[in-house]
Parts: sequence; C-alpha cells; structure tokens
Amino acid sequence: MHIRYFVFNLGSCAFRQITTTALYRSIAYTLKTFTLNIFFIKNTKN
Repeated sequence: MHIRYFVFNLGSCAFRQITTTALYRSIAYTLKTFTLNIFFIKNTKN
C-alpha cells in the first residue's frame, strides 16, 4: 500500500513538473515571438 502510494505520488509530481515546464516554454516562446514582432515592426516603421 505504501509503495503504491509512493509511486503514485512520484508519478503525479513528475507529470506536474512536465506540464509546468511545457507551459513555461510555450509562454516564453509566445513572449519572445511577440517581442521580436514588435521590434521588427518598430524597425520597419522608421
């Protein structure tokens, strides 16, 4: 019982870590693209 609970906890923790990492990566990617687009638009306007 204890071992099964421990494995389940480990699995959910790893899953949470993976999903948070993916979320952070997508947010960082979106911000980077957004910033690059604004920078590019500002440069082309001048």
